[in-house]
Amino acid sequence: MCYWVLPKSWVPLARSTVQAIPQEHSVTADFQEELKVLDEALVEKFVDPVSYESPKGNEEDKECAYDINGPSEVDMLETPSYEPLEPESSMPEGDDWEPETYDQYISGQVILPIHDAQLLGMVTARKRDLHGNPIGVSNKNPILDTRVYEVTFPDGHTAEFSANTIAECLYSQVDPEGKSYAIFKQIVDWRRTNDAHEDHERFQVSHNGNIHRRRTTKGYQLCIEWADGSTSWEALKDLKEMYPIQVADFAVARKIDDLPGFRW
Repeated sequence: MCYWVLPKSWVPLARSTVQAIPQEHSVTADFQEELKVLDEALVEKFVDPVSYESPKGNEEDKECAYDINGPSEVDMLETPSYEPLEPESSMPEGDDWEPETYDQYISGQVILPIHDAQLLGMVTARKRDLHGNPIGVSNKNPILDTRVYEVTFPDGHTAEFSANTIAECLYSQVDPEGKSYAIFKQIVDWRRTNDAHEDHERFQVSHNGNIHRRRTTKGYQLCIEWADGSTSWEALKDLKEMYPIQVADFAVARKIDDLPGFRW
């Protein structure tokens, strides 16, 4: 922080260290006299001192001063107005909102009962009536919440669920901190990307001329089925550390254990 100090020479000085005037010194008669002399010198130096009173004028001048449509000092021709490069990411107006905008269930993933199975679905939208109005009214108590939602499942079909059913399933699938966990079930498939080494590249020559197997997991992914019925592609480098036995059994069963990525 930098302070501006005004000495008797009236030439401002910039100082980064300023010591406060002690309280016992500021109440003395000598100090008060010095302040009075300083004020009088300021008035003499600046003939027209700063006035803190509101400017006087007739009512017409006041109306012009506060008229939003009155004269402006800004040249509208020289001051451009830019359009955002990404209009969809700009802040919406206060009245541009939908019932789903601030809905806590929209885009949430939850395991819901479908016939005799449990499937992972995503809450996509509110259910609406024939007139396009959302069905139901929200309530802080999930039991009294009458809203109805559309849930989309991985196979593409949708189903309707009430808000209290979704809330009950959500609360039963998370811990006290609101975190959910995916439980490993089995490995269902594998794939190799362009980053993987070819089969003929399973051996490499070291700097001393020795030939040994290439140690690599780059470019290999496994498709994992989780306990909730969902699937995802995961990197081999992660799965060989978390589930080494399951990965080894899968590689032997698929007869791919001799590939560079699966050779242990």
